[in-house]
Amino acid sequence: LVAGAIGLDREWLLKPAGLKTHMLFALACAMMSITAIDIYLMELDKGPGSNPDATRILQGIITGMSFLGAGAIIRGQHKVHGLTTGAGVWLAGGLGIAFGVGQYRLGVIALILGLVTLIFIRMIEPREIKRRRLAIEHAEEMLEPEPPAITSDIRDT
Repeated sequence: LVAGAIGLDREWLLKPAGLKTHMLFALACAMMSITAIDIYLMELDKGPGSNPDATRILQGIITGMSFLGAGAIIRGQHKVHGLTTGAGVWLAGGLGIAFGVGQYRLGVIALILGLVTLIFIRMIEPREIKRRRLAIEHAEEMLEPEPPAITSDIRDT
């Protein structure tokens, strides 16, 4: 549920990875983290000679998080879109891991900082920066070449 707060911001802005994506991603990461802890504890119960290494499972989770986060980033001709959404999905996975391994305080702090970054920074972002960003995007759109017209040059012979 905590990642839903991050996803709600993305949903509000009509981004492709929204509320459900962030919540499901965090849930999956939490589930896999709990599984990693269970596997670790089962290995410890086997006694001496066992090799409990739950960090490998977490490494796999983080690799998957990176893949999904990178998938949210789209590079156009002169623009890159989705960086914030990709970072938000990555944060959702981190929240899932934190809550999954019982690090509730860390998860709540990360959630608060993430929401501050997404919501409040956007609200206080200086108008000049917003104006400049829009001007640059408009100028880039004007520079994009027109796609070549499709012409038919077929002649009856």
